[in-house]
Amino acid sequence: MNFPKFLIFSQGNRIVKIFSFEQFEEYSRMGQFYMHQAFRVNTHADRLYINDLLGMDKNHFIDEQRYEAIRNEMIQTLKNLV
Repeated sequence: MNFPKFLIFSQGNRIVKIFSFEQFEEYSRMGQFYMHQAFRVNTHADRLYINDLLGMDKNHFIDEQRYEAIRNEMIQTLKNLV
């Protein structure tokens, strides 16, 4: 499988970049709040979660340019709030 993979959820309120079977990052937006989390797989449950993400419907997968545009918008909006 080729990595990275990019996914989008909830009308762009959550995006995920999967680097490998062992690492991914997530940006999410809830109202005015934004969150970034980087994950390194440590447990079996984490591995199952990555497998679930990779097994999602193809409509959730986006290209890198769209992922970066959404991520940059989230980061810029967060900077404007601070």
